[in-house]
Amino acid sequence: MNIHYDEKRKKYWTRITLGYNNQGKRIQKKVSAKTKRDLQTEIGRWINNFKDGNFEEEVTSEREMLFSMVAEEWLSEHVAELAVNTRNSYTSRMNRILQSFASRVVREINTRDVRLFLNGLQDEGLTPETVNTYRSILSSLFSYAVRNKYVAENPVSIIKQVRAEKKEIQTLNALQLSSYLEGCKSLSDEDHNYGNYTSLKVAAFTGMRISEVLALRWADIDFDKGVIRVGRSLSYNTREKCYTLGGTKNNRVRHVTISSDLIQTLKWYKMQWMFLMKQLRNEPEEQFKDLIFLTVEGKPRHRSYLRHWHKRVLRRKGMSESFRIHDLRHTHATLLLELGEHPKVVQERLGHKDISVTMDMYTHVTMTLQKQTADQFGALMDEHSTRDA
Repeated sequence: MNIHYDEKRKKYWTRITLGYNNQGKRIQKKVSAKTKRDLQTEIGRWINNFKDGNFEEEVTSEREMLFSMVAEEWLSEHVAELAVNTRNSYTSRMNRILQSFASRVVREINTRDVRLFLNGLQDEGLTPETVNTYRSILSSLFSYAVRNKYVAENPVSIIKQVRAEKKEIQTLNALQLSSYLEGCKSLSDEDHNYGNYTSLKVAAFTGMRISEVLALRWADIDFDKGVIRVGRSLSYNTREKCYTLGGTKNNRVRHVTISSDLIQTLKWYKMQWMFLMKQLRNEPEEQFKDLIFLTVEGKPRHRSYLRHWHKRVLRRKGMSESFRIHDLRHTHATLLLELGEHPKVVQERLGHKDISVTMDMYTHVTMTLQKQTADQFGALMDEHSTRDA
């Protein structure tokens, strides 16, 4: 029996099987209470009521399990583990899904129903990426239903993702990256805002996601070994207008080695940071007080502000404003691969779950490297052929 906690209602809940009806279908009841002890009491009460044939309210059988009920369970168990913004996105899209399926008996929803729903989204003009997100949500929900024996099979499993045009990755070459970072340093000197420059340099030199950079603490940096521990990310909840700290995208901790140049920059910034701490206008919240990249107001650094600052640098350097902060991550990976670094090392630095993600994302680089390898092999064979002649 799985016990869940509903953050919204502040209650523990579970779904129990009381027995079987005349058709041999399970009779189930959702039970909730404020504490786990009260929940156990409620479970016992319902089991006894069933045995005695007394019911205070209608009990739903497996055959009558509605999609809305399964969605509620799935949201409480699965979505609660996701990052705040991802959770809000899933909840918002689930509201759209419920408009079509809420009152349907879950085990009567078939592949055709789901395909018609997804096709309808495409007809509305939603992008392939967005439609695929809806497909992923439905697939995850029905997989949950299969595990809990609410349905026999997942009707989404045979529906293929909508093919989307692969977006071309934007990167800078080494000379452009150097010029960009010089621009960041120059603007920092003018603004006396060295946190922006340092955070962007960390992103460029490590390939970390900017949400991971902004969640760093000094305790995460080992200056002696030249290693950064990446285990958290900072997100902003646009709905509740607050910052939260969570795990990385894959909820994995990784360790990224850093160059002596970046170590010196971080040490230099730490001196600026110690001065900033004395100038804070407000005391940071307890969970944020040890962050490296705080603002003078004592708050975490907001990505949108950093984005505007980043665009100021691009304009000054005559670079395309379409180059995003996230593209520093792509630039880092691309330059490493062009230097001949093993893709497995790049994967570990970026924190990709699987090396296939890395290889697929940077196909343009690996194809170039394969051409170089072929040319090198051909030159080697030509050399030996000449000798033999």
